[in-house]
Amino acid sequence: MGQGSDGRRGNRLFFVLVVIAMCDTAKNEGAGRASVPPPPSPDITIHCRTCGSDDVRRDASVEWNVELQTWEIVTVYDNADCEVCGSETTLVEREISA
Repeated sequence: MGQGSDGRRGNRLFFVLVVIAMCDTAKNEGAGRASVPPPPSPDITIHCRTCGSDDVRRDASVEWNVELQTWEIVTVYDNADCEVCGSETTLVEREISA
């Protein structure tokens, strides 16, 4: 791959991070839009209740933003999956000890 391709990939990652940051701080302005909960503070980690792994995912709904040419998070659902044990799980927070 050429330099241009790598640059575009970097730009996409930057825009995704910007959109996530915008969603985290945005207020619930549109009808039917739920606010995205803020990310956990740095002093906790999120884990699978089944196996204890922190390699977990949550389902979300996104919509295309024509102006930014990227996906924006509309809603984050309660469903969670663990990439290690493969189970649909409940997430648990653990404090990081100093």
